[in-house]
Amino acid sequence: MLNCLNRYVDAFASLPEGIEWAEANADCREDVTLSIRGGKAAECQSAAKTAIYLRVSDGQREGTVYTENLEDDPQALLLSALKNARLCGQGGSSPIHRGGTEHRGESLRADVQTMLETGASLEREVLQNQGVHVLELTVRGSSAERQVVNSRGLNRSHAHSYYFLTLTVELDRPASPYPRAQVKASARQLDDIDLAALAARAVSKAALSDGGGLLPRVTLPSGSYDCVLSAAVTCNILATAWQEFSGAAMTAGAAIYRPEQGAVIGSAALNMTDSPHVPGWGYNLALDSEGTINTSKAIVRQGRLVSPLHTLTSSDGAAGGNAGRAALLTGVTPVSIITIPSIFYIEPGDQPPEALISAMGSGVHLTYSLDVFHSINITSGEYSIPCGGIIYRNGCPIGITSQMTMAGNLRDLFGGILAAGNDLTLDEFQYKNYCYGGPSLLIHGLTLSCMD
Repeated sequence: MLNCLNRYVDAFASLPEGIEWAEANADCREDVTLSIRGGKAAECQSAAKTAIYLRVSDGQREGTVYTENLEDDPQALLLSALKNARLCGQGGSSPIHRGGTEHRGESLRADVQTMLETGASLEREVLQNQGVHVLELTVRGSSAERQVVNSRGLNRSHAHSYYFLTLTVELDRPASPYPRAQVKASARQLDDIDLAALAARAVSKAALSDGGGLLPRVTLPSGSYDCVLSAAVTCNILATAWQEFSGAAMTAGAAIYRPEQGAVIGSAALNMTDSPHVPGWGYNLALDSEGTINTSKAIVRQGRLVSPLHTLTSSDGAAGGNAGRAALLTGVTPVSIITIPSIFYIEPGDQPPEALISAMGSGVHLTYSLDVFHSINITSGEYSIPCGGIIYRNGCPIGITSQMTMAGNLRDLFGGILAAGNDLTLDEFQYKNYCYGGPSLLIHGLTLSCMD
């Protein structure tokens, strides 16, 4: 377990004058990634980082400092944080946890040999399918540890390890522009991943990506269409749209919803959850940056709000577990506590994507979308997302369309969900401190703007 905060515990026993309380959060992560080609490791990368965030309160304002130097003097950092509080600190004094010592989990080093064997086995599973090529296959072993200590007796930590696989395949259809697909999987142990099923899912998804191949390009008139969003498109939307469910944003009027239990969010087919762990996946994000132990929380049930995402500040600890940092790709190291998910996702249904397409009948299967982070206005809910896919008529694919824009408001998008598929996909945020995702979705009446 982490021990780099021991000196901070000692320093907190005698805080410098002017500091009411202090809190330190250490995040340690190590990743080993193998790229597999021809049954061998084509490339191996490793990275390790420990980040320490220190925040203090003078009773009226908070100040923060950040370091990756484990040799920095805690007393000097406390004084720097106090100076920052007085010069540019945030107003108010947030609540912090009192007491509690708990250490959970275990962090194991990645087993590189098993990673190589698993990658080679998955490659063989894919190549058993005639006319299928592996474009990319990576296996990553990750270990992560978090510890939070404060001057009021809190000392909690959690450690976990998992493996993450990314597989991209391409079908041998020279006349088709999109015969490829990517699938992802994660697990606590590599033996927990069904490699044959993962390979089959990649091939099936690639076949859907071009509607069976040899389809003409079609310019679709702008208008309202029933659509099936692929799981990848759902993930792209939630990469930004999860922010609509921040309790702080709702209360401040910076989201389209209000924190009222029972408020209508979408159709009765919409169920959203935030959880530290999702069955079938390897993540275990059990401790937030304030030292709150995460629990599984229903966010939306049958289209109605159950509870927003809360930090200690936004909920006085009643429903916390969503405190974090580094939520936006600003290029600047964020140090202030904000509301983020643990694993935020739309719950899957029991139908495969093919069944959703069949139920749609006539419409568009949106197989891809672009511009993950800049296509949704959180305050208004308006979105404009470049996309493309396959046009269906009476359940049969008739053409490929691209250079479209899916446009509208998240209220209408969530309200138009008719069914969710069984192909839940989770994506990691770039900093790997939270996840988001969902399955394929059958949606009624999406507005598509097309190049006429």
